[in-house]
Amino acid sequence: MAVYRVQGPDGTVYRVQGPDDASEEDLIEAVRKQLAQQKDASETQESDDEPRTKLVDRDRVIDPETESEGAFQEFAEGLGSGATKAVQGVAEVGGIVVDAVFDTNTTRAISEFGDDFRRNMGLDPVGFAGAAGDIVGQFVLPGGLAAKAVSTGLKVPRLIPGFGGAVVAKPTKLGRLNQVVRKGRGATLRSRTDRFGRPRLTRADEAKLRGQQAGAALLVDTIVATDGMTTIGDFVGGGPTLTQEDIGLSGRMEAGRRALNKLKIGGEAGALTMAFPYLLSTTALVGGPLMDATNRYVVGPAAVTTKDALAKLADSIGNSELAQYVADAKAPVKLLSFGRANPETTVADAYEGVKARFRFRGNLSQEAAEERAKIQGFIESNANLAASTIRKLEKDVDKVFKGAERIQLGNDTDLTKIEVFNSIYGFLTRSDSFLEQAARLAVQEGRAFDPNNVEDLLRALPEFAHAGALSMRKHIDDMSEQILASDFATRVRDEGELLNVRQEILDEIKGNMGKYLRRKYRIFDDPEEYLKSAEYKRNRRDVFQWLTANPEAARRLYNELPERAENLEMLADDAPITTIVKNDIIDGFVNKYRNGRGTRSRDPKALADKAAQRFSRDVFKSRKENESMLRLLGEIEDPAEAYIRSVGDLAETLAVDRFNKFLRANRGKMETLEDGSRVRVGGDDIIDGEAYMALPREVREANYTELLDPGFGSLMSRAAEDTNAQLKDRIFARNPVFNDLTRANKQRHNYIDYAVRGFLLGKGFAQKVKTVYSPITQIRNVTSAALFAAAQGNVGRGANVWESVNLVLDNIMKTAPDERAAFFRELQELGVVGTQSQLRELERLIEDGIRRGGAGDIDELGVNLAQKRARSLGRQWFESFDKRARDLYQGGDDIWKIYNFDFERSKVINMFGGDVAAADDYAKSLGFKGLNEYSADIVKNTVPNYERVPQFIQDLRRMPVGNFIAFPAEIVRTSLNTIQRGVDEFQRGKKMQEEAASELRALTSRREAGMINSGDAVQKAQQRMLAGERLSDIGGRRIMGFAATAGLAGPAIQETAMMVTGVTGEMIEALREVVPPWSQNSTLIPTSVDDNGRITGYVDYSYLNPYDYLKRPVEGLLNAIQDGRALDQDASTIVLNMAGQVLKEMLSPFAEESIITERILDISPVRGGEMKTGARVYKSEDSIGEIASKSIVHVLDAFTPGIIEQAVGTPIKVSPLTGDVEFAVPSRLLTAFLAEEGLDTRGNRRQIGEEILRLFTGVGEVRVNAERSMLYRVLEHNKAARQPQQNFNKQLRAFTGTIRSPDEMLQIITQNYIQENERKFKVHNRAYRMIQNMKKLGMSDQEIRKAAKKLKLSNFDTISQGKFEPLNIDNKIFLEIQRFQDTTGRFFDRRPIVTELKRLAKEYRGRRLSGMLEEGEQPLGTRPRTPVQLPAPTASTDVQPQTSVAPIASPAATDTGTVGNLPPAVPVQPQPAPNYNTAIDTILDPRTRALFERLGRIQ
Repeated sequence: MAVYRVQGPDGTVYRVQGPDDASEEDLIEAVRKQLAQQKDASETQESDDEPRTKLVDRDRVIDPETESEGAFQEFAEGLGSGATKAVQGVAEVGGIVVDAVFDTNTTRAISEFGDDFRRNMGLDPVGFAGAAGDIVGQFVLPGGLAAKAVSTGLKVPRLIPGFGGAVVAKPTKLGRLNQVVRKGRGATLRSRTDRFGRPRLTRADEAKLRGQQAGAALLVDTIVATDGMTTIGDFVGGGPTLTQEDIGLSGRMEAGRRALNKLKIGGEAGALTMAFPYLLSTTALVGGPLMDATNRYVVGPAAVTTKDALAKLADSIGNSELAQYVADAKAPVKLLSFGRANPETTVADAYEGVKARFRFRGNLSQEAAEERAKIQGFIESNANLAASTIRKLEKDVDKVFKGAERIQLGNDTDLTKIEVFNSIYGFLTRSDSFLEQAARLAVQEGRAFDPNNVEDLLRALPEFAHAGALSMRKHIDDMSEQILASDFATRVRDEGELLNVRQEILDEIKGNMGKYLRRKYRIFDDPEEYLKSAEYKRNRRDVFQWLTANPEAARRLYNELPERAENLEMLADDAPITTIVKNDIIDGFVNKYRNGRGTRSRDPKALADKAAQRFSRDVFKSRKENESMLRLLGEIEDPAEAYIRSVGDLAETLAVDRFNKFLRANRGKMETLEDGSRVRVGGDDIIDGEAYMALPREVREANYTELLDPGFGSLMSRAAEDTNAQLKDRIFARNPVFNDLTRANKQRHNYIDYAVRGFLLGKGFAQKVKTVYSPITQIRNVTSAALFAAAQGNVGRGANVWESVNLVLDNIMKTAPDERAAFFRELQELGVVGTQSQLRELERLIEDGIRRGGAGDIDELGVNLAQKRARSLGRQWFESFDKRARDLYQGGDDIWKIYNFDFERSKVINMFGGDVAAADDYAKSLGFKGLNEYSADIVKNTVPNYERVPQFIQDLRRMPVGNFIAFPAEIVRTSLNTIQRGVDEFQRGKKMQEEAASELRALTSRREAGMINSGDAVQKAQQRMLAGERLSDIGGRRIMGFAATAGLAGPAIQETAMMVTGVTGEMIEALREVVPPWSQNSTLIPTSVDDNGRITGYVDYSYLNPYDYLKRPVEGLLNAIQDGRALDQDASTIVLNMAGQVLKEMLSPFAEESIITERILDISPVRGGEMKTGARVYKSEDSIGEIASKSIVHVLDAFTPGIIEQAVGTPIKVSPLTGDVEFAVPSRLLTAFLAEEGLDTRGNRRQIGEEILRLFTGVGEVRVNAERSMLYRVLEHNKAARQPQQNFNKQLRAFTGTIRSPDEMLQIITQNYIQENERKFKVHNRAYRMIQNMKKLGMSDQEIRKAAKKLKLSNFDTISQGKFEPLNIDNKIFLEIQRFQDTTGRFFDRRPIVTELKRLAKEYRGRRLSGMLEEGEQPLGTRPRTPVQLPAPTASTDVQPQTSVAPIASPAATDTGTVGNLPPAVPVQPQPAPNYNTAIDTILDPRTRALFERLGRIQ
């Protein structure tokens, strides 16, 4: 049959099927039948389908097929709809083939089934968000997976251990080559070098690979395309991608139409995929020069001018006579009494001391502080290498065993995993049993055996364990070599002995190379079980025999028994070693470890100050004697744990020694010149005894302290051991530096330590479970950290974020190739990664709690006293979960730090046209060791880094206030550093250009004079000029990036959202006054509107932007100015208030209650069971048992992990609405799945798609409705509305004990009545404004009335009508006044007063509420401001009988338009604004909530 085109009278073209010889009448009749069929089908569908409605938020019911259910829900539905369409598209391919062959209508049936399925599943996306999700689900994701399959292949993810991992698609040849190159192994393949000197594909190969990816995406998008999609050709009405409409064809004709449409849709999608990267490049080519010009000629010069002006201002103030006078004055003794400062300290010295506490280097030099910061990085780098080595060994073992309990080797030897690891342990320690086994094997094989030959020892291990065991042994031996070359060992060799370490011990360490390893002991697992075992009896027998053979050691051990001082006498040098003595020695030794005390050294000096970075001498202790006694503890052969423990101890010792070496190498000292004269060289912070004695006595004694603590290691003064030590061997530190290098060794009572320890653990763990254990926080940690890169202008082609992601994931899983693993460890040593501020703060807080009051984990014999019992399966699972959660949280931060590092490195290389050597030389010219260290320095100082947190902030974490205080402190530091660096780069670039231009002029002159041929020199000068220009661009781009990220991005996103949704600025301002108080100063992004244009949902961008903290002080300053104008304050008061508001906003994160502190205060007598929100934990009528149980539940709720709250729900909590204990409160996600209509206990509607999207993106949409809008304001309004009546009645009652004339009473009472009515009018006016704003947002009168009734908003009926009801006049109080006046014998007639008050009340009733606020007045619900106020005269309310009190005049009440010339009111001391900064269902104040919304704390 043929297809005909028939044009109707209205110009519409119809396509119908018919025979080849069909007449015109036949075709017209066919068109009529087609239209009739379509009409009947439409009517049938309309009659069969009932109208669909859906509850989306409390009482809001919509048609989900035409109205938005919320942007996030619509996007989620779009994703689901697109995914089902992709499956449908694949099925339709098969249907097209069937229809083409058999002339059936299979494809149409598939399409109808897909439509019905989506309808039944409720997948009906509408609006922009729905369309975007639909495209992503149907085309972007499948196309992206196809492109990924080309480059890296596809595997089924291992979501469950033992499942997944199957290969779905293998990469192409170029894809495999690209993988090899990216992993750093492409140097010998066809590759070239990138900006970083690393191998990469050629440009031709990159283009081919991109073409392969685009081709794969085109093919997949063609397959998944479904009929009915609108192409660009359909939109413009022409072009090659104009699709054919569905005209009711069937069979082969319909199959052909659909196949052609699929090709057009897929071709267009593939073309867009191929063009997208080039479109971005074109945009960059156009926008890049414009941005560079803006930075070069506008931003950079403006920033430099501002900086210079501020510098001049600071210099003029600092150099003024007043400043010099203040600086030279002695600091008050009271300010110094709590520290270790000299009483002679001046104000300038005290200022420097305070300033040092607020900078990361403290009083150390920048170079010394940088060396100190490397300690943690060096330890973590070695620990990372150890973990990777263990992981590879376990993989090698698992590959052989393949899940089996035992295997059989080629020589018919059965082996279990335990036996394999025991053999590895024997190899690492060269135990006697292992050496015997290796010797027997050598005899069997007929070869000689050398116990010192590594190859002979390896032969005793299975071959698959060789590489791992050898790597472990080599790592420990390499570190042991470094120990022997350490600064401490150098002093031992130079001085003969130091801290009881002699050359013999160094020789012993060298002799132990190849077998040194930390031990783990069975006595800590289960002491009672071990002491009953045959192993203990065997070990006891061996030690007994050893004591018999070594009487001198036995006498020494016996005399050192702790019980000996009380019950036993010392053994003489020739005393016999009896059985009783030997048993006492053994029992005393075992009991020390059985009780966890270990062997501790006695410090008779008990120094007041200990080294903060303690040098561990444990690795320098002799183990010959100790090893014999340690057999009693029962050694556990665990090679992995022993290896990691050994590496950790060695790394910590070496790291601290390096820091001490730096300080000692740069100490001030006296040197003798060739002429015999003595000169002072070196620094002033650390000096030796000769330099110390060269100073005047009063100077040295007042300013220097000797380093006597053995914890200083090589930096310790020799006088600590030898009072006659030579001056050159004594070491002193300048007092401020000494304070930084030490910590106070305070003696506390045990119960205080336990209390502080418990609090620190509680504070740290409560914060940890709400952040690190929260999936939403984990996601938000990654997404928000992207803004740190944007703030540096690091957006574009300078680095690849996916490479950073892969490197971090490889490190977490310990699967990175050697080159990439080495690169990550270098980043650790440089301090780039592993420094997430919130996580580090939590870890240090918990560590402080665990270790507080303890003397350390390692005792004098090197035994780890922190070793716990064998872990149960539950504990093993928890520790594994905890480690993975911490790794992921840290990894989210590391991704963007690695990205920033690569980008900064790339920028410098691009400065010099890709010349890596020139870039490296440039970095060295600035004082760095190379380009990597220079790039790392930028990242450490412009991205939050816990190692840079000043000591003052670190100390605050131990206080009961503050949550994650390191983060805002780092935001301030890095923001200032970003601006400073941008300005410096701009200025340095300009200077480079000027110097290069000057050199070019000189070269040109000399060449013109014929003096030289300066071709090369001219070229180099031109290159430097270009580098300078690029450096200035880098600085300008950094400043612009910071300004855009911190200040411009939010408004830009808001404006874009407003344009898409059609929301006006007036609606945003109305929304701002009905959102929670902590969001009123935020950037609100409208995300959802209904058919009437009403805002139904928004996102608070400020919670997602880490730089929001910087805006708060500015807002406080502006609000202080408004308050000052409203209160008619003078200029000095306004300035004080401005300063107060700025300080308040800046210090609030550091002064707010921590999570655990707030919970404890809620249940304490301080608040009496009332939360800060006004909700109650327990009621006054509750029994003691109920109060106790509710209090415990309230506190324990703070420790519910975020993952449980967000995935399952809260096991038990106190309801903030009813005050009852609720069990198994479902999470938002569970509510969406299980609850009827998705309604939770508070009436909030939870939708599945929205909740899943929130869980995976970390961003949630806040719904706008009447009840939520009023929720945060009702308590404040009701309390404020009661206050005027209470004030007036209280003032009236004052006359029941005061003698006044009738005229005075009339004047005062009417004044008070007017003032309190004005106060009440303002309260009602603000409530009326709130109601009007709710109406502006499209809320109906019915919705508002229902919410007001439920929340009990006082005076709603009159307020909603714009009417004002004045204060009541209580006749009972006038009768009391009458009786008092009668007792005094004075005539009193209340009628004139009551008549006047009624007249005023009538006038007030005629006054209408307008919703307009007076200047400086804040809307209802605005976060309370507490400006600094000067004392003002007020009327006394504590009136004594028979006392005459004269009225005090006050400024006249504000004229509002309807009440006439009323007399001025007597001022009444205003009541403090209610502290209602949080939602009823929260426990946090606004700033805590702001932080935890960003971190995922609040649902």
